[in-house]
Amino acid sequence: MSSQNESVPNIGLENDAKTDSKIHVLAVGLEQADLKSLADLLVHCEVRYVPADLNLLMKPLVPTPSVVICGRAPKNSSLDELGQLLRFVYQIQPIFLVCMSRDVYDPKYLRDMGYSEVFLSPVDWISVKKNLNEALAKVSAKVKAYHPVKLIDIKPGTILDFDTFVYLPMNDRYVHYSRKGEPINEARAKQLADHKVTTLFVESNSLQSFYRDVSQRLKSQPGNLEILGTTQKTEKMRAAV
Repeated sequence: MSSQNESVPNIGLENDAKTDSKIHVLAVGLEQADLKSLADLLVHCEVRYVPADLNLLMKPLVPTPSVVICGRAPKNSSLDELGQLLRFVYQIQPIFLVCMSRDVYDPKYLRDMGYSEVFLSPVDWISVKKNLNEALAKVSAKVKAYHPVKLIDIKPGTILDFDTFVYLPMNDRYVHYSRKGEPINEARAKQLADHKVTTLFVESNSLQSFYRDVSQRLKSQPGNLEILGTTQKTEKMRAAV
């Protein structure tokens, strides 16, 4: 995605009544340069940069951050201690760890230590953006997160319980293709096929509605034993890998 800001705003630890409508993000052991590639996602956020210091982090910040992003380990401590402390202080918030070195990259172990997801810089920044975008979309209507779905899972003529979108890469934009309560008829489905479009997008908060719709349709087909559509199978395979 193209960045809307030159850099991520650095506001320190002070509170500002004018920014209460912002989404609060806590960055631990990270600097502006580390998060520069996320600037377009953080445009609606107040980012608070705190050193990786266990004593500083013992007291919860006010306002409470909606998302925590971590980087470097504290001096004279470790990433696992940092994860345990942050999970103790922020029990329900997503806590993402971006490892700056492969030497400390142990996703399974670090998730057990309290992190929601673990990534490796710089190769995983696309995954960082995806997970951060979805986490922010859950706490603010200002942020939209979109999920790809296979067109083969959408039966032409079915009344859909969710909006669908197409992605325009040249403009880096998602535009409405069909709205909730509208079917994608045979002619429109053929138009997509003619343009070699095999994937549409739904908002992430509509994904469960999409899965439910596909599952119910598959169950209604005589003799069909499948309950998962192509999209959900692909997601489960990707998660397993």
